[in-house]
Amino acid sequence: MKKLTFFFIISCTLLLTACKKEYVGDYDANYIGEWHSDTVTLTNSTVEVETYMIINGDNSEYGSACEVNCTVCQCNLVFSGKAVINRKHKKLYIGKILGDNRVKLSIDTPPYQNGAGKWICVINDVTMYKQ
Repeated sequence: MKKLTFFFIISCTLLLTACKKEYVGDYDANYIGEWHSDTVTLTNSTVEVETYMIINGDNSEYGSACEVNCTVCQCNLVFSGKAVINRKHKKLYIGKILGDNRVKLSIDTPPYQNGAGKWICVINDVTMYKQ
């Protein structure tokens, strides 16, 4: 019985550790900063859209800026709150823990610096560049 209890405790500890989410800046400081995708024009439209991500502690954001060349247009902030990472599953979460204001993003390529010195990462199949 003692062996079974010990095995259960170890299994639970490993499971909780594997699913642990931590602030992304503590895991890899290269995520911290402001990231933007290239601007794309929506199909059958003249609307330009840019995906952005700002990693800054509890005040992180992920969203789409609409019509980025327009100085008086409305932009859509999609999610804001703490940015945490689940390293095992390569997922990045931005937003409040409770409620619907949270997004789960796939980390396709973690931040790296290319040969020209530009920082790049790929999130949800979108290439983003650090500003």
